[in-house]
Amino acid sequence: MTIECKANNGTNGGSKVAFWLCPCLECTRMDWDQRREAGIGYGVRLDEFRNMMFPDRYPKPELLDCGHEPTVTDGIGTGSAVGDDDMTMCYNCAKVEVVDAILNATVESFNNGKQYGNPLPVMYVSSDWQRLTTWDGQNLARIGWVGKRHNFAARYSDDKLERRFFNAVGIFGADTVYMTGVGAPGEYAVCRTMKVVT
Repeated sequence: MTIECKANNGTNGGSKVAFWLCPCLECTRMDWDQRREAGIGYGVRLDEFRNMMFPDRYPKPELLDCGHEPTVTDGIGTGSAVGDDDMTMCYNCAKVEVVDAILNATVESFNNGKQYGNPLPVMYVSSDWQRLTTWDGQNLARIGWVGKRHNFAARYSDDKLERRFFNAVGIFGADTVYMTGVGAPGEYAVCRTMKVVT
């Protein structure tokens, strides 16, 4: 979609209007950025802002496959996730899917008599080593113990990542899942289930 700039940003000729009255992609982005910096309209996605300001040019965002609109973000991320079946979903529905996958992997592995559970879905270690989260920061589990550096990381990394062993506990409804894993702050973690209490 090409929308002509009425503000003529960066040019010396033609009619000029204030950039906040121009519907082009560049001007609406600049207006949205400046409003957020001033604390106005925080939590409104850029596509929602464009729809509010110029509804004839920017249609209302479509619903995702989960039936919800994309999650409002602080400007980082799209507000939607894609599941294993290529279905789009909001961040809350994505968290529900991750929790279901954790419980399903846990039940399936222990029903098959394994000592440790199947690998769990990707989770992320918070920067303070306190929590396991979804990639957008929603809590999944509490990290209780952090151990020594992972040997592979200690030998072969350039020490940028502090990958360590850890144990964590996640409470999902009536189920308490005890996990063990390896990860680094702000990075993904590889986890397995140790025990489930229902």
